[in-house]
Amino acid sequence: MEIVSIAVGGRRYRIQCGPGEVARVTELARAVDARAAGLSGRLGHLEESMLLVLTCLTLADELDQARGEADRQRAAADDAVSAAHEATVARIETAASRLSELAERISQVA
Repeated sequence: MEIVSIAVGGRRYRIQCGPGEVARVTELARAVDARAAGLSGRLGHLEESMLLVLTCLTLADELDQARGEADRQRAAADDAVSAAHEATVARIETAASRLSELAERISQVA
């Protein structure tokens, strides 16, 4: 396990993370710190605990919105795939019907 030192809301924290995770934890900490700084800039001085709670709520809201958008896009993609499948089946059925008609004509000629 590795220990990484991060800063959030003007305070330093030592976080234990798995091998190879230091860069990712550092990147995430910077994002959280930036969000906390933005809130603090808009709302003024907040107690550390309140700042972290508001930061977490903001991030949770964004995550929930992103998940909702992903669900909407997944549903739209599923609908598009279903429509394409139905159209393909219809074309195949039409082609099969035409081939059957041609086979019948060839059979009559022969």
